[in-house]
Amino acid sequence: MLFWHLKFGKPDISMAWQRHAGGLVAITAPCAFVSPTAAVTIGILAGLVVCSGVLINERGPQGG
Repeated sequence: MLFWHLKFGKPDISMAWQRHAGGLVAITAPCAFVSPTAAVTIGILAGLVVCSGVLINERGPQGG
């Protein structure tokens, strides 16, 4: 929600849930092999990738 709030000036709860789900999906496969700190880092990075991916997909092929 912080990323979305800084980008657009208001939080978006649906994006917060999508980011949450993206972070959980990203850490599911390697969860037995990484430390808790690495798991948090992977989850945060995956959440940012989800937000960025949504922005790129919504802009379409023209980028505008």
